Amino acid sequence: MHKSVVYGVWLLILFTAGCSSKETRKEELVDKDADPILDPYFEIVDALSNDDFKAVQKAGMELYNVEASAGPKLALVRMGRLIVEAPSRLEQQNVFLQMGVVLPLYLEQISLHDFPIYKFRCTEVFDGKEGVWFSRTKESFNPYKGKRSKECIELTETIAPVKQIEE
Repeated sequence: MHKSVVYGVWLLILFTAGCSSKETRKEELVDKDADPILDPYFEIVDALSNDDFKAVQKAGMELYNVEASAGPKLALVRMGRLIVEAPSRLEQQNVFLQMGVVLPLYLEQISLHDFPIYKFRCTEVFDGKEGVWFSRTKESFNPYKGKRSKECIELTETIAPVKQIEE
């Protein structure tokens, strides 16, 4: 079985296992450096954009060390482990492709951030698949192309800061 299919199956298992419980969010403004999921995620984006295999592993380990019990947060934490164990940059990118599916759920359901987050896409990632990624800055490099590439980048959305959550 192809490894990207295995990662897809893992994603489905992780996500469905954690969907039954919602994490509670506090009603407060959170410092931009306080999110244990977003910080390593943004480090992974930067490391992939710079073709830095070891830095991707390091950021993946930071993500994997976050405590999580359910939902998109748990799925992202487990993907941190998968990205650490990936034997090549291509396999890291395959895991990262799956992160782009789960991170919007994390942003919608759990994350509090006091800064805008920019969503980008590239329609030519792997075999015509679309890849998405998120950044703290409006200027981004393509983590799927590496070497600080500006090729195939489309800004698709600006996610406003989350200051208060109603529950």
